[in-house]
Amino acid sequence: SGLDLQLKGSGKNLAEIGSIIGEKLPATDEFAVEGRLMGSAKTLSLQKAQSQARQGSLNLTVNGQIKNLLAFSGVDLKVNGSGTDLAEVGAIIGQKLPATDEFAVQGRLTGSTKILSLPEARGSAKRGSLSLAVNGGIEELLPVKGINFKLKASGKELADIGPLVGAALPELGAFDVSSKLSGSVKAISLSEFTAIVDKSDFKGRVKVEVLKRPKITVRLESSVIDFTALMKSLEKD
Repeated sequence: SGLDLQLKGSGKNLAEIGSIIGEKLPATDEFAVEGRLMGSAKTLSLQKAQSQARQGSLNLTVNGQIKNLLAFSGVDLKVNGSGTDLAEVGAIIGQKLPATDEFAVQGRLTGSTKILSLPEARGSAKRGSLSLAVNGGIEELLPVKGINFKLKASGKELADIGPLVGAALPELGAFDVSSKLSGSVKAISLSEFTAIVDKSDFKGRVKVEVLKRPKITVRLESSVIDFTALMKSLEKD
């Protein structure tokens, strides 16, 4: 009891620490952590924590505090992550995420192992000509639900989105989309949706529900729809 220690630790696999504290932690290629360890054997806190970890192309830095280290509760950490392939993150959190050429995320992580939240987050990702930027938060990180983001996406060809959503889309040209993204990985809603695809414009609402068979509900208005690109795409088939 009455601990007040400066801590420095490093290793290869962070999952080994998880087995010591009785919590499941992700595997890493290397990690390092330092901070001020205070409290007792029953309740340890980690103040002024700084850590880095690497797994494959993923790089993560974390700064902040954990009030109860053994229970991993009272978490208040600033997180910066980056990497090449977002699908690698999906494997760690148990969610299927699309492949990317590069991505970056910044946010504030709060809560405990029971409910981890990401209330303040910014992220960006690129794949080919496609680019995506989000700004907002997630109420429950594992599983992903309580999503509340502002989203912007653009690219040189709408059909390039097809492989990301598992569907073949027509070649309609360049696009620019903005929307409010909410819901969970099983039911995502795009409200305040606006899009410009080539010479056409759209606004309204889109909802995607991941059931045994995906259900997509679309309510859109348009002032101009140019069918030229669509007809050319259909003529090819």
